[in-house]
Amino acid sequence: MSFFGDHKTDASLPALISGNRIVSVGRVKEQNEKGKKKLRVISASLNKQGKKFDWHSHGEVKSNCTTLLPELTQGEILFFLCEQGQVVRTDDFGESWESVVDIDIAHMQQQYEAFLDARKAELALTDQKEASTQ
Repeated sequence: MSFFGDHKTDASLPALISGNRIVSVGRVKEQNEKGKKKLRVISASLNKQGKKFDWHSHGEVKSNCTTLLPELTQGEILFFLCEQGQVVRTDDFGESWESVVDIDIAHMQQQYEAFLDARKAELALTDQKEASTQ
């Protein structure tokens, strides 16, 4: 939790799913743990009369994958963005998770650094050739 709110719940926009229900991410107090709140998938029936939502708690949000992607939602399949760029999905409101897009950021970083090293070596060689011709 931060001073101005909960960044993990604030980052997720709600999604409208089948059955005219709304799904989001919320902090839910655990009954057995004193004061502990876990990040969970929550849902409510979309009430057109403007009355309060009756939120229901479901499975825990996958660690480091807390941003709901409502634009990718299909029926009751929810997609979440992870901190390292991966995308995971759940079709049972967070009871189980499946990786959809798995990005190896560490490997990408290594490839980028190898490219930079090769480019620096190429530039140094060019500079040496120019210096020797002068």
